[in-house]
Amino acid sequence: MCGRYSLTSGGEILKTHFELQSAPVVETRYNISPSQVCAVIIPAKNSARQVTSMRWGLIPHWSKGPTNQFSMFNARSETAAVKPSFREPFKSQHCLIPADGYYEWATEKTGKKAYRITTEHQLTFAFAGIWDLWETPDAEIFSFAILTTQSCPKLSAIHHRMPIIIQRKYYSDWLTNSHTQECLSGNVSPTLIASQVSNKINNPRNNGPDVWLP
Repeated sequence: MCGRYSLTSGGEILKTHFELQSAPVVETRYNISPSQVCAVIIPAKNSARQVTSMRWGLIPHWSKGPTNQFSMFNARSETAAVKPSFREPFKSQHCLIPADGYYEWATEKTGKKAYRITTEHQLTFAFAGIWDLWETPDAEIFSFAILTTQSCPKLSAIHHRMPIIIQRKYYSDWLTNSHTQECLSGNVSPTLIASQVSNKINNPRNNGPDVWLP
């Protein structure tokens, strides 16, 4: 699963990596948590890509209200196509979630230990996401969930699930809802590495670089 992640890449890096028309203004965030508003990439009307803000934790459009359902921040890729809360977004409302690392907790003899998982060179990447719009005549909330899959062997000792990371060559296909299964199966898990970090990451109010310390 994925319950916390980071995005410390600047706007110019995101512009280059995601081939955006302009550099977005993004806050440096070391500890992003469910229910917070985050940067999300969706296709624009002119076939370009645009950065928008959405709440992490999907609220189905048919929901009675915007509740804090933390169980909606992840969606299993194996069942998203049939689950009532996810099947319509999974069919036609894909997004990219920019990140440069995520956190997972391993249960060990001495207690739970937090790990930061990054690519080998700590580069920017994107989670596979789905989104929905909940609205009334007076309000609207855009929200998203991160798709997960079975953990790769090198990370399975930490947790049995992991977020799906979309390879750059599949960005356009994913955003246009094309070759969905090929996009989901082509993750970069062999290049991921895990490093133990401070237990400060446990508190979502801690949002500084010190959460990366051992």
